[in-house]
Amino acid sequence: MTFTAPPLTSSKPSIRQLVQAKRPVVNGWLSMPSSFGAELAARAGYDSLTLDMQHGMLGFGDVLNMLLSIGGVGTPTLVRVPSAFDHVKADVMMHVLDAGAGGIIAPQMDSPAIAAQIVSACRYPPMGLRSHGPTRAGQAFGPDYPKRANAEILAIGMIESQAALDQLDGILDTPGLDGIYIGPNDLSLSMGVAAKSEPDDPRVVAAIERVRIAAQSRGLIAGIFCTDGEACALRFKQGFDMATPAHDVAALMQGQRQRVAAARA
Repeated sequence: MTFTAPPLTSSKPSIRQLVQAKRPVVNGWLSMPSSFGAELAARAGYDSLTLDMQHGMLGFGDVLNMLLSIGGVGTPTLVRVPSAFDHVKADVMMHVLDAGAGGIIAPQMDSPAIAAQIVSACRYPPMGLRSHGPTRAGQAFGPDYPKRANAEILAIGMIESQAALDQLDGILDTPGLDGIYIGPNDLSLSMGVAAKSEPDDPRVVAAIERVRIAAQSRGLIAGIFCTDGEACALRFKQGFDMATPAHDVAALMQGQRQRVAAARA
């Protein structure tokens, strides 16, 4: 009997497949440590999910349990790893990939050197320095996982600072980089204006469009964080490949407040 391994990301279309088909990728963002919540999000219709270890309340154990829950549904799942100002948390990146994440979103990709480190942590030699030991990933995705991982794992870095804008071409030309994700709040702050998920300052608006065009001209996935579904739809019309309609905390609070307001009306 021949064993056929499933794709690394899921039984559903991968993020790459959706982007190549010119289909917008609606990405859910999970900040709360709940395996049941992760399963519910996976069943909500998102094209992909991101587990947030940077600003979310997630540790490695939470990520593992959430990956297990999401795996039963098959939604492609990325992990945003913790921030690092002068280096990349390569150990965390490798750990969550071994746990079965389909890719990494790394914050503060402020230089070509950091971009190269992100890619290296996501790739087995000779393409990178990822250590071999896919403890869960090998079980979940089959014995040929190490042969396929370099081609299928997504290495995505966040453009969210003036420093990154100043070195944008060098960052985006990093071999092996798969995409970028724009953080509008931090980008706004770094450009001297108030944090805003939907910036209206002309300089920030122009910078976001510049990053999108530069990334896609190189065949990279262009993603961005948004406040809601309507904002996502506008970003897709602008040409973004991937967008997040806020996170689970915002969705929960909005729904709770609406119910309380309706009950008091």
